[in-house]
Amino acid sequence: MNRLLLSSALACTLAGSPVFSSAHEKGSDPDAEWFASLKDKHGISCCHMQDCYRVEIQDLDIKGGHYRLKYKGEWLEVPDQVIQRDEPNPTGHPVACVHVTWKAKEVRCFIPVSLA
Repeated sequence: MNRLLLSSALACTLAGSPVFSSAHEKGSDPDAEWFASLKDKHGISCCHMQDCYRVEIQDLDIKGGHYRLKYKGEWLEVPDQVIQRDEPNPTGHPVACVHVTWKAKEVRCFIPVSLA
């Protein structure tokens, strides 16, 4: 019984995290092709679909003139060079692409909400 409860709790925790709740598959996300097309300023893909997600307004901050975003409970600085202000954003939310390794979390691309 305890294993079942633990498995259920783990599944709910993972499903609620930005990475797992934002798989951008065709048919399930109307912006899937846009997410797949995201590239950094050097033309390198920003993500493997699961790395990019819509940032909720409560998880976004500006400190010292720089964006910060909350990712899995941790505030990450958004380097100025990864901000794509000219990229049209159809999602209605800021979008971040975060690459995670065993030793670091790195914001690779950040697309603010389009004002146009």
